[in-house]
Amino acid sequence: MLGILIAMVAFGAGPYAGIAPEAVEVLGTPVFLSPEAGWSAPIMDEGGGRVRVFVAHTEEEARRWLAERRVTAERVPVYPFGEEGYGNGHSRLLYREHNVVVVVERPGGGALDLADRLQSALTEYSPWPTTPTLAFDGRIARVDGEWAQVAFRAAPVTDPATFLPKPIRVIPLAPGVAEVGVPPTRLSVTVWDRYGRFAEVEWEAE
Repeated sequence: MLGILIAMVAFGAGPYAGIAPEAVEVLGTPVFLSPEAGWSAPIMDEGGGRVRVFVAHTEEEARRWLAERRVTAERVPVYPFGEEGYGNGHSRLLYREHNVVVVVERPGGGALDLADRLQSALTEYSPWPTTPTLAFDGRIARVDGEWAQVAFRAAPVTDPATFLPKPIRVIPLAPGVAEVGVPPTRLSVTVWDRYGRFAEVEWEAE
């Protein structure tokens, strides 16, 4: 009984750095969706399905994110898991542990078992990623540091013939390095660490 109580207290502490996808064997390659959406990964076993994890800066931000997903899901019922949980424990489970929200979609069943594994993979808090340095030389853009994923976005330019916005092609060359098709007026970069926490930086032409 004491062991169970200690475990409950430990998980209720928070905040957390998040969950590293590679820490849960059954998860496939993650996709870092956006700063507002977190990361998502397929469940690579016979049950199938998908997991989404969102790491918030604060507990209140995590509460709001979960509340929005509940509304989208037509207010799924309360389920006793984590600090705040919803779903049926079989095919679906949404739950929050302090500043981390997890969504488990499991059509073949077993959502609760997978949630237990994800819960065990929660990592103690470490400082949020700092804004990287963005260097732009000619047509090559680089950000410093090691990241799980880097997304470069160039602002469209005006086509002199049609006066309409024209997208600029950005080609990834290596982790943290990309080639921009034409000199942009503004370049935005989002980086994610292994837990899905992000930082953003922008470059603007003088």
